[in-house]
Amino acid sequence: MADLLRRGGPVLAVASGGGHLMELQQFADEVTDGSGLLWCTSGQPRETETISFPYIPAKSLSRAVSAVPLARRILRAHNVRRVLTTGAAIALPFAVACRIERIPIHYVESAARQDRLSVTGRLLRASHLAVVAAQFDMGRGIPVSSNVFDGFHFDSAVSRVPVDGPLRVVVTFGTSSDWTFRAAIDKVAGVLSGVVEDSAEILWQTGVDGEVVMGQKTHRLVPVEDLRDAMARAHLIIGHAGVGTALMALQAGRVPVLLPRRAGRGEHTDDHQVQLASFLKARDLAVTCEVDELTADHLRTAIGRRVRRVGEEGPTGP
Repeated sequence: MADLLRRGGPVLAVASGGGHLMELQQFADEVTDGSGLLWCTSGQPRETETISFPYIPAKSLSRAVSAVPLARRILRAHNVRRVLTTGAAIALPFAVACRIERIPIHYVESAARQDRLSVTGRLLRASHLAVVAAQFDMGRGIPVSSNVFDGFHFDSAVSRVPVDGPLRVVVTFGTSSDWTFRAAIDKVAGVLSGVVEDSAEILWQTGVDGEVVMGQKTHRLVPVEDLRDAMARAHLIIGHAGVGTALMALQAGRVPVLLPRRAGRGEHTDDHQVQLASFLKARDLAVTCEVDELTADHLRTAIGRRVRRVGEEGPTGP
């Protein structure tokens, strides 16, 4: 990764929004100040000069194919010499465009996938359209990249965030209205109401706009910087077990409560969030449970708990 970004020449960093983009940013920030990168995303932009790209739904091969000409125009317009991507479906048109333009492209599988490549990863590897690496050892000759969660550490000696005034809570289940998390919204509201006072400050990002929960309106999408600031001030973060949610909470120095989505309830395409929740729980980087098992004790355990990045002298956050 570091060698790829330090070779010089324009490097295009490509990812869809949410966790994929956050993973790519984390990788880039670990090895460069970002000045040598161009960014392209279908999500909320990292910077004002980020190139916007149309959203491609999961497993929509026709939309991916139709986006190839636009990907080629972007590569040519910016004289791109290499492409780095963490997916998801947005990686497909750029992989085809890179083959046509004879530009190398490197694809790093999301940390959400621990034992098997995603559909995008499998397609790119089988077609030899990209150099494919994973963040976990999957065997089968797949190279292993660094893991975005390796830099975080929970230490029981680290003090908790003091509860100064009203309890501040962030509840975030992503921004997709295609995959609602109804069971979690209802369960969290029921359990949280027995833990917090009426004066608690709660930010709800649920993929649903304007719904009233515990007397407060929900939001489909909160601007990423606003969400990041809210997490940095929060005493408690509750979210789905998505990479973006987990990574943003850890970057804020907080241990979140993570509830994995289940395909059987129509909450996602598969149950990969269960694996990520288990991985983070084993590292004491999250409090996790199934939605229907959530209790007040889970929330009280997480309130104020901190993490720090490896090598830091003290906890992150205020």
